[in-house]
Amino acid sequence: MDIVGLSDTSMSTKTQIKKIETLNKCISDCTSFKSVPINSLLLLPTGDGCCIGFMQGPELPSLLAVELHTKLAVYNKGKIPSETVRMRIGLHSGNYFLVNDLLGQQNTWGPGIIYARRVMDFGDDGHILLSPSLAEDLRSLSDEYNAIIRPVHDVILKHGTTMLFYSAYGEDFGNSKHPEKGASVRSKYGEEAAIPTSKFLFINYSIFFKLI
Repeated sequence: MDIVGLSDTSMSTKTQIKKIETLNKCISDCTSFKSVPINSLLLLPTGDGCCIGFMQGPELPSLLAVELHTKLAVYNKGKIPSETVRMRIGLHSGNYFLVNDLLGQQNTWGPGIIYARRVMDFGDDGHILLSPSLAEDLRSLSDEYNAIIRPVHDVILKHGTTMLFYSAYGEDFGNSKHPEKGASVRSKYGEEAAIPTSKFLFINYSIFFKLI
């Protein structure tokens, strides 16, 4: 996940710091985050947001995304636009690896995290975007997930890879609008996938989730 607009050069450093600290506080207060043992979490700060990896199944990332949206809505209520904290979030499932950095400390890297960032980058303010593998895992679990997770369109990623991604939204969370980024590379497949159907769409990817 990351904070939308944090790189605005007209924003003071003090305001930027406050937004980052507010995001961290809201995440740490979420039940879906507090309920997970620290040794079952991957935590990777990214400056304007963070990457959080869960090792206990596909539901926790989506629960955290919805819960975080709710908390931020409460925080933003009544504030002027420059003081609000606005997010975009990407959810994925896949592999990552532990590597040693220059100081010999363990850090994380892997194709899952890379894909996570790419999918999140297509999002606008309020979007909760999901990779196809994670989206279909959740949609197959319950009718509730099937109702809130919808295919958006497929986009062409780096190196020509095409991926259909999904958007999660409801009355109090997410963004029901199509992301403006990537609109120029939507394909016919993506347009057809967005049409309601009784059939599921299954696309195989091995990727990771990111809560930008």
